This record gives sequence, C-alpha cells and structure tokens, in this order.
Amino acid sequence: GAPGALAALRQEPVAGPSAPAYAAAEFNAYAKKVSSALARGGELATKGEFDAALAVLDETLATIRPRSLQATLWLSRANYHQAQGRVSAANEDLAAAEHLLAGIDEKTRRAERCGQLACYLACQRAMLYVDWGLVDLANMQVSRAQWFIPPRTAADENYDRERIFANQIEARVLLTMEDYVGLERLVTEALQGEVYAKFPGEGARLLTRLGSGLKESGRTKPEDAERARVTLEEALANPELSGLDRVLPELDLAELALRRSDWEAAEKGIAAAAEAMGPLEGRAALPMHVTWSALSARLMFERNDRATTRESLEAMREGLARTLGLLVGEWGHRELRPGGYGPLQYADHQALVSELMRLDMRLDEGSAGIERALARLLAVEGTSTLARKLVAPAVSLTEVRETLLAPIPGHVLLVYFPAPNRTHLFIVRRDSVEYVPLPAADLVEIARFEAERTLRRALPDSGAEWKQGERTQALAQLQESLLPPGVCARLREFPRWTIVGEDLLGPVPFEALMLDGAYLGRTCAIARLPSLAVGVRLAGRAREPLRSAGPAAPSVLLLSPSLELATPLSEAEVTDMVAAYPSSSRHIALGPQAGVDTLKRTLSSVRVLQILAHGRHDPLRERPAGMLLGNADGGETFFGAEEVAHLDTPPLVLLTVCGAGRAPKRRGDAGAADLAGAFLAAGERARSVVQSAYDLDVESARQISILFHAALLRGDAPAEAMRKARAELARDKDFADPFHHASMVVVGLGHEALFAP
Repeated sequence: GAPGALAALRQEPVAGPSAPAYAAAEFNAYAKKVSSALARGGELATKGEFDAALAVLDETLATIRPRSLQATLWLSRANYHQAQGRVSAANEDLAAAEHLLAGIDEKTRRAERCGQLACYLACQRAMLYVDWGLVDLANMQVSRAQWFIPPRTAADENYDRERIFANQIEARVLLTMEDYVGLERLVTEALQGEVYAKFPGEGARLLTRLGSGLKESGRTKPEDAERARVTLEEALANPELSGLDRVLPELDLAELALRRSDWEAAEKGIAAAAEAMGPLEGRAALPMHVTWSALSARLMFERNDRATTRESLEAMREGLARTLGLLVGEWGHRELRPGGYGPLQYADHQALVSELMRLDMRLDEGSAGIERALARLLAVEGTSTLARKLVAPAVSLTEVRETLLAPIPGHVLLVYFPAPNRTHLFIVRRDSVEYVPLPAADLVEIARFEAERTLRRALPDSGAEWKQGERTQALAQLQESLLPPGVCARLREFPRWTIVGEDLLGPVPFEALMLDGAYLGRTCAIARLPSLAVGVRLAGRAREPLRSAGPAAPSVLLLSPSLELATPLSEAEVTDMVAAYPSSSRHIALGPQAGVDTLKRTLSSVRVLQILAHGRHDPLRERPAGMLLGNADGGETFFGAEEVAHLDTPPLVLLTVCGAGRAPKRRGDAGAADLAGAFLAAGERARSVVQSAYDLDVESARQISILFHAALLRGDAPAEAMRKARAELARDKDFADPFHHASMVVVGLGHEALFAP
C-alpha cells in the first residue's frame, strides 16, 4: 500500500469541516475498514495467496463510498497483480485509481490527502514502466510524482514518506537511464534536507543508489570508481541499513575490487552479500541473486592468486545455467503486451549470460564451446516479445544454418551481444562459428554515439576539413570496436551480411564503415534481424507462395500525404519513385487519399508498400515512432505501431519517413517497441522493412527509392537492391556523402528476393 497515505488513513482522524462529502465519524469508519482490509490482504499476500488477498480488497471496495479510499484499494490491487506478473491488470488498476482521484473536488482532495495517493500512484506507474523498460515514460511519471509533493514549509501537510519514496523511484529511473550526473544531483540535494535526518536508514538506502551510479560511471571515468567505493562504504556503515538492503552495495564493492584485481576484497564482498541474502535455499528467488551469481563466476574465472579446478568451474557453470533457466522460463511465460519488456536491458542479466558463455568456452575448447555459448543466446532469443508474437520459439544453430545460410551463397551472420565487461561477437558461417571478444558495452556505446552524431548532417561543400576529420576519427573508433581489422579480413569473401543484436547495441551505422577502402553500404548487402528466431520464422514465410488477387492486382502501393516542404515535391516527382513498376501494377494515393482507409482497402493485394510522409514522435506512447497520414476530413492522423497492428502487412515495407526507426530508450526486447517490429508482426506475409532512425533528406530519399525499386524488380533481394541503390546514388557528387545513402537500412529477411529476375 501507499507508504504515507495509508499510514494517514490508519492513524490520523479527519476533521469534519474539512471533509464536506462525509462526516468525520463516517469517513473514519470507512478508513478503518480499508485499513483492516489492507492488513488482511498483506498477510495473505505474504503467504503467496494473492487471489485471496484480491478477494478481500474487492469485498471492501463494494462496501465503501469515499473515492479516495476506493483509489487506495485499487492501488493495492495493482501491487498484488504486479507481484504475480499480471502487468496489464496492474495497469488497469492504476488507471481505475487515477480515474477516481480525478473526480474529487479540490477541497476534498486536501481534506482526504489525495495528493499523497496521487504521488504514490505516479511512483507505482513509474516502477511499472521501469519493469517494462520504458524509461522515458517512467521519467515523466517521476516528475509528476515530485510535482504532487508540496514544499516542506506547508504548515498542515507532511509528505516526508512520499518524498522519500519518490526520491528512491527517481534514483532508480536515473540509474536505468544511465544519467549519473542527474543521480548525483538528486541524492546530494535530497540528503541535505531535514527529512533524512529523521530517517537515516532511508538516507543510507538512497546513498547506495548513488554508489551504484558512480560505480557504473567509473567504467569510463576512473576517478568515479574511488568515489563509488567511499560512498558505498559510508552507506554500509549505517547500522540502520540492514537485511536485503545490504546485498547490492556489498556486490558493488566486490565488483569495484574485481576491477582492481583485489581478489580478497571481492571475495569478502560476495560472501557478505550471500550472508545478507539469507539461507541458501531461498536465495534463488531473490532478484539480486542474478548479480551475485554473475559476480561469483567472474571472480572464479579471473582470479590468478589460486588454482581453479575444472570441477569448480563446472559446478559454477551448472549454477549459472540453472539461474538463467529460471529467468528464461519467467520471460517466456510473461503475458504478451504490445511494447514488450526489455529484460536484457539490465546489466545483471547481460552479465549472467556473458559469464555463462565465457565458462562454456573455457570448459569446452574450440568450436564445441563456441557453439554451446551461442546456444545460450538462442535460448534467450526465443523469449522475446516479437518472437512470441510470430510464434518463433528458440531455434538451434543447425536450424539457423539450414534456414538462413544454406539457401543464400556468400551469406554470413554477425551476432553481437554487448555486456558490462565485454562485447561478444559470433561470426556464423554455413560450416563454422568463430568467436571474437570485443570491448565492454560502455566503450562501444561511446564510439557508437560519436559516430552517429557526426553522420546526422551532411558535410558542407567547403570549409569542412575539421568536421571531416572528426567524422573519420569517430567512424574509425567505432570500426575498431565492432569490426576490427582481423574481423574484416575474415569477412571479405562474404558479400551478404546479416547483423543480429543491434537492439542492444543501439543504431549502428555499419553502412558508413569501411572495408578495403570502400563504404560497407556500397560493397556489402547488409540486413538486420531482431533475432535469429525471428529470422527463421520470416524465412518460412518467404518460402510460402505469395497470395495474389489476380494478374491485374497492383504490386506496389505508394502513399504520400501532403508534405509541407521548403521546396514542395510535384506529383510527378512523387510518382517517379515507383515508376519502375508497370502502370497496371501500381496504386498511388496522394494528399488526403493517402490515409488509413486506402491502406486497409488496398494493402492485402500488394507486395510492396512505400510511405512518403512526415515522421512524428509521441513520447506519451510506449511505442513512440509514427507518421502523419491523411484522413477523410482533409487533416492528418498519427499512424504508429498500435495502428500498424491492424494491417495485413505486405512482404516489403519501405518507410521514407524521418525517424521511423527510432525506438524508446529501452533495449533488450528487439522489435517489440519499434515500427519495423510492428510491421513484421502484422499479418502473415511480412518479411522485411526498410527504414531510417534519423532525419532524411527528401531528394536523396526520393532518388534512392527510384534506384531501389528498379533493382528490386530485376530480381535482387532487398538488401542487395539497397546496396546497388546506394552505390549508384553515391556516384553523384551531390549525394556522395554517407549522410545521403547510409541511413536507410533493411530490417528482417533482407536476402530473399521478392520478384523473379
């Protein structure tokens, strides 16, 4: 229940004149019933009897009248549903509570302390969004929660517990966002207030959050590692920090010790964390057990002050495999929800998979160990939201080779898995698998961000030497991180690449990197897959006969609502984009006709859909990327992932839409929250989506579309058609800059042709 609001209901009477809807005695009688129900429900929930606890709350809901007390019960219902993984039900409970609070007049809100309930509701929704991996939305809810807390000078209000709770949630959100500067500011300012002097244990808990943030920041800023150690030791020195609250700071100290090769200090911290977790038989059910397991394995693997036996390594591998199996089982049985969850966004989950793969390759040398390590990733992939929507369970390496590699000559898979201490790269060929260790995820992210930043605008024609130098250096650093020279040398014989794992990496401009002095996007046909499980499922679709509405059915549908541009496109310039198709096989809808009705009426018969529209980003949606399409009223309608879900997506979708490939600041559930995943999940014909995560230049996007469609109709697969389009466009000096041709990428089954040559 709400930490402060429920305490107020249990302990503090309400003055009659302040509660006009109910007399004081009547309201307090209802409050006692609610308090009793919450206590009884809490007892049942502690025993795991959640349905019985919900029944107690529902029975009470039917007998009380004040809306604020009803909202309190709905908030508790949300807690119980969330504890059982019923996230949709929890979200509905929160919505019910929000609706109740919105209907209370201002005077009653003050009298019944509704601000405290609203604060708690926003915090609870923020926690739900963090669990789903939607940190942008979580951050918005945290801001809302803090808004409900009045200044401490308010004479008749006491929001101390709400302030403490909101600070803890905000700290958690900032950690998830990797905003360590904001986290330090929050903690420093909060601990200077009077609240934590009254609750020193809560201050220590908040300090552990700062210690964790400084520990992560210390990966790239060594001076922060020592500050983290001092902060964590200060928190642990507080006698009021006890029980499970001591586990993560002890593990953070152990990790810091591991980084400086202080094996004894690391062992001491891991042992202290184990003691704080309690008896051995109950540890596996605790979330922090994942971190403890990964760190224990890392210590055993890396320490060089004592010999490690094969038996101990095998026992450790067995323990990690058991822990991962429990997680995979949980992820795979979660209820499906539109935007997914993102379980692999968390460093402890990444570290667990990473250390288990290292043990596999240590204990089973050569290809056997590499294949066994890769099988761990394949098992995790099958739990993703998109894979489950497509009924694409985890696949074996044999299935991957037979389905994705064998039918396509010269095809290689590059499977990336970034983790806190190293990034793993598996190079999968028809008859072999090779493993390459790469830098840690933080270092790769710095290189990726800098390269991405330098490519967001075209270089000017003159006076850009320093910008060219900056871009060249950034791209070289990214290439060294993800495609070092040794890897490139082994990939020269492969003209077709499929990248897997970009969800965890973030958008990577592979097409702007170099191979033998030429841009990769011009020399290699590159596609991206959300996962290998999804790839196998899409390949099955590609080998099924395409539905056709008859010889006169259009092959392509082009939608282009009115675009407000500095230099507007003429109708001829728009229609030229699909001029390669015979006039009888193309359907073109412009202006107000380029809307949802046309999509629904025409889409089932076409093979290719192209949309030329303005992109829009709606931060209030958990799948925020979308576009503006026309409507019957002559206006514009936001069209995003929720709307795409109701379509019968054709085999190929080309989105000439700025930012179509943007996803939330959430990684770890590839394809769940972006437009490409939405199109691939809609209908049974979808194979691939062409899109960009960045702003597009209209003329270069138009030209590359013309070239792409022409190659597609000649029988080239989408990835090869895009490669040829890039190479042809780059011959024009006006479009030679990678900004003009490197950002459009193929997602999905990019190496299967759509039209016969």
